[in-house]
Amino acid sequence: MADRASAVKRLAGRPNQLWKMGFAKPLSSIMLSGQELKGRPLNDRMRALLDRPLRPNGKITIQQAVRLSYNFALGLPLAHSAEATGLSRKSVREMSVEFREHLTRPEFNEWHRSNVLLVGITDPEQEALIRTTFFDVLGECHGNETCYRNYRLGNRKTRLCRKCPLPAKLKHAETVSGATEAIDLIHLFYERLGWRGEGGHDPVQLFRRRFIHTSAIATARANTRMLPNGAADPRDSGFLSVNTLAKKLLEAVVS
Repeated sequence: MADRASAVKRLAGRPNQLWKMGFAKPLSSIMLSGQELKGRPLNDRMRALLDRPLRPNGKITIQQAVRLSYNFALGLPLAHSAEATGLSRKSVREMSVEFREHLTRPEFNEWHRSNVLLVGITDPEQEALIRTTFFDVLGECHGNETCYRNYRLGNRKTRLCRKCPLPAKLKHAETVSGATEAIDLIHLFYERLGWRGEGGHDPVQLFRRRFIHTSAIATARANTRMLPNGAADPRDSGFLSVNTLAKKLLEAVVS
């Protein structure tokens, strides 16, 4: 397991090599073509390593995991990742859930900056209260998918439904507007991912994870030099870039 983890970390630290490992295959016109890639081809030993399972007795290979981490960090639909790796939608989703769970760890805070809400707060009890209130209030509204769907379908002209808890708890109209925009953005992001059916989860915890996930991907894309075809430049390994996020997620999975 130590050798496997070491190999994954070495590969994750070489963006250009990652693209040589399989990112060259066209995928909805956002991947680089083989003619755009430079560098030495992979030798037989490296190819054999990439075909090894990420975990003992696991179905996902190291090469597939690398591709999944990149696609996750770039915010590509689950269907695209399944097509690119040859994995089932179920396997891709399970891996994506794992990546999303890692985003809640402290080492990923810079990508989602949910702590920005707490700037200037030094009292631990007050910090916990604000954090809980924020996710409780927005989580309740986010969990009411019928409300969001009715508005999107034009069944209701106003964004807020009659039972909306936001105005009473957030007070200011500007704050309420910002909250609904955040909630709608998360719904839209997950629709584009094709990631549905998370019923049965605690609505507050689910909203927290989706909020962090959406924020992290938006931050990574905003801090990445993008190519004309929509792919992340594999040479851009900046602090908050897509490539750096993918690398850290992969390392987290194998650590």
